[in-house]
Amino acid sequence: MLGLLADLDWQAVAGESEPAEVKAAQAELDAVLGEVDRRTGRLASLEKLVEEGAFSPSLFAALGAEKAALSDLSARQEKLAAGLAAARSKATSLHAPEDLLEAIRSGNDPERRERLKAEIRKRLSRISVVFGEHGWRYYFHVEFVNGALRALGVDKAGRSLAAEVKIDPARGSAVLPF
Repeated sequence: MLGLLADLDWQAVAGESEPAEVKAAQAELDAVLGEVDRRTGRLASLEKLVEEGAFSPSLFAALGAEKAALSDLSARQEKLAAGLAAARSKATSLHAPEDLLEAIRSGNDPERRERLKAEIRKRLSRISVVFGEHGWRYYFHVEFVNGALRALGVDKAGRSLAAEVKIDPARGSAVLPF
């Protein structure tokens, strides 16, 4: 299994998709930015009315409400932007597998094993082992933090599948590299 991780095309895995956490954070931030734009336009319209000499208690109440809403949205925008940056930084470990590869090659003492486990956790969300299906003695189904899927099989003669197999989650089947 560690051989599969060492031999993976990490740039292909990293480029396949963004983690769901990043997509959700980006969508929420986009929604807040849209609301900021809408309210900023409304505030500009209200301020123009004041400049033109329109005065009424409801106008000033609307101005105050828009300013308060923009203030709240601004704080929320900053918080969401920080959350998006944190989610993206977690995903960057897929783009730089050097620490993982070094941990795989570093030996077998307990401290190094813990470091290897930590490096694997940064990159993989799930590893499944399936025995005796589809003509295989067993195979590994590997899911990465960005949702990319890979498989490695060992046939009944004990030979490993030579090629890295990409799994298409929409079809639920292998996409062979040839």
